[in-house]
Amino acid sequence: NKDGQITFEEMTARTTTWIKKLDTNGDGELSTDEMNAKKKAFFDKIDTDKNGSISKAESDAFRDKMREKRTEKRDAWMMKRYDANGDGVISKEEYESVTIKRFEKADANGDGSLSTEELSNLMPYKHKHHKG
Repeated sequence: NKDGQITFEEMTARTTTWIKKLDTNGDGELSTDEMNAKKKAFFDKIDTDKNGSISKAESDAFRDKMREKRTEKRDAWMMKRYDANGDGVISKEEYESVTIKRFEKADANGDGSLSTEELSNLMPYKHKHHKG
């Protein structure tokens, strides 16, 4: 529900969806064969020349393709979030509007500045995983 917290129900739903996707025989359980089939499919996706091994070039090409997909997803997310008028361009005003709203939401005490705690609420990922 994008509230910044993961409930047990949300976590369970995601796991259930993942299991259903891999459970090819529909018995509600993941067998070794089903897991190995998933691993083989992933390997085969990278092994583009189908010679049974993954070269550095294939690995690099796969990594580049994944990076490109992440970039496309991030760009689409940015447009959806910031392009308020839907013209396909993020203006300075549109960008600042979202940034200001985000700052104001994080400024819990309304003093016009962000304390360390308020900042960590604004960017929880960065502060939990990166020191300094």
